[in-house]
Amino acid sequence: MLKVSLITACYQSSATIADAVRSVSEQNYAHIEHLIVDGGSTDGTVEVVNNTPNRVSVLISEPDAGMYHAMNKGLACASGDIVGILNADDCLASADTISRIVEFLETHSVQSCFGDLEFVSNLNIQKVTRRWKSKPYDYESLLRGWAPAHPTFYVKKSVYDQYGGFDTRYSIAADMDLMFRFLAVHQITTGYIPTVLVRMRSGGASNGSLKNIFKANWQTYCSLKKHKQPVTPIYILRKLAYKIPQLFRTHYSS
Repeated sequence: MLKVSLITACYQSSATIADAVRSVSEQNYAHIEHLIVDGGSTDGTVEVVNNTPNRVSVLISEPDAGMYHAMNKGLACASGDIVGILNADDCLASADTISRIVEFLETHSVQSCFGDLEFVSNLNIQKVTRRWKSKPYDYESLLRGWAPAHPTFYVKKSVYDQYGGFDTRYSIAADMDLMFRFLAVHQITTGYIPTVLVRMRSGGASNGSLKNIFKANWQTYCSLKKHKQPVTPIYILRKLAYKIPQLFRTHYSS
């Protein structure tokens, strides 16, 4: 059976991390390790983790250089065949989420997969505020501004071992840079699971304000240029056409 490593980077996350930890502990798939990489929180985050039913096998709490640095620390400790990133304010959508991901990767013989995502209320994770309906991957859509929802992106550990982790120079878009590198540059195989895999609280780092949306889109454009992909500044406008509606629509399709 394939082993799945779930990495949660967190800092001052006591208000939300219990939902993330609980959603992992409730999975019906047995072979899971949950790695918590905390940036030295002082608000009781570690205590919340320890007091919540969990499958945590690694818990690090020490100062770090930010979210993506913490994720890289988690990757260095991960021993699974498959790696997923579960943010501290997100949760897995259902008890069979990991089972579905493993089954898909096994039956389709691909190196990665992704699915749909629901944005939920900060106060009630059962209350859906927006839906991110994805679609099968294609390279041309990536160049037009579309991308998989990174919280739903699960990748074989061998890919990380071969091509590396998150580039921390991208302070708010290292996840996008990683997906570009894996999918567009190294052309790893991937597949789309047409179901909701993750529930995400509204207001994440790259989506919480217009300023952050512009900053994230600029960094993703710079990433594509760095990787010598054929994009022009028009890419940013196309990306905004995908992103800005997230602030206003109840239903959102990527």
